[in-house]
Amino acid sequence: KTPEPTADTWYETGCDLAQTNPEQARDAYRRALALDPHHPDAHVNLGRLLHEAGHIVAAREPYSAALTARPRDATAAFNLGVCFQDLNRPLDAVRAYLRSLDLDPAQPDAHYNLAQIYQAQGKWARAGHHEQEAERLQHASP
Repeated sequence: KTPEPTADTWYETGCDLAQTNPEQARDAYRRALALDPHHPDAHVNLGRLLHEAGHIVAAREPYSAALTARPRDATAAFNLGVCFQDLNRPLDAVRAYLRSLDLDPAQPDAHYNLAQIYQAQGKWARAGHHEQEAERLQHASP
């Protein structure tokens, strides 16, 4: 008898399908989450695929669930920030990006996105700080 697929099996299937068939990959991640509702990587990847497909509101829930399952997940926090930024919710985006940077300070994209938000708000000193950090980190990476 063939063993039933586990949450990790469905997660790996989703990873394999993500580039070639995002819809089937989303289904695989949902199956992983049906078996393990606290699978943070399945939540992050499902959120990313929903976000990329333009389902921005729907993407917010898996990103938040990933942070509930793994509170120190800098990627989930960053992705949630992008989601909020795309939803034109700058205060929530700032909170998510700052949380992401608190968890992993070496993220030039989070600094760059914060700089954009602060520029739009006319907060030039904060924008300049994050712009400089983004450039510094981009030049520091191999």
